[in-house]
Amino acid sequence: MPVAISSGGDLTGMIDSTDLLRNAYKHGGQLDSAYHYFELKPAYADSMKNATDLNKLQNMAFEQELKDREDAKLKEEAKAERSRNIQYGIIALVVITLLIFLLMLSRSSVVGARAVKNLSLVACCLCSNSSTYCFIPYCTASPTILRC
Repeated sequence: MPVAISSGGDLTGMIDSTDLLRNAYKHGGQLDSAYHYFELKPAYADSMKNATDLNKLQNMAFEQELKDREDAKLKEEAKAERSRNIQYGIIALVVITLLIFLLMLSRSSVVGARAVKNLSLVACCLCSNSSTYCFIPYCTASPTILRC
């Protein structure tokens, strides 16, 4: 068995060779050599089975590693998506709060028309910026270009 593993040869060929050599030595009358090759055949067969099992085990381990990497990637993407959703929610909440504040100030007689006009301009700018960031993921251009 150590011969098969150390030589790294074709185990199927070695198993076939042991059969041929066993038969040749048996017909030649050298029964001790025939018996030696008779004993080698199961050792080579076991080595071949062990090599096949090892390959299967390595393939399973590799597939599991790929699956673990894919799961980690999906978890990371989900985490990033949640973070973006929270950011968009905060932006929307701020914009809505500012709009309500603007409406409340515009109805009040304390603040003048010019202040309401300036606040309206600021609110429009905030709304356009917020909407731009909300639509960035759906744009076909690179987000880094759009944000610059």
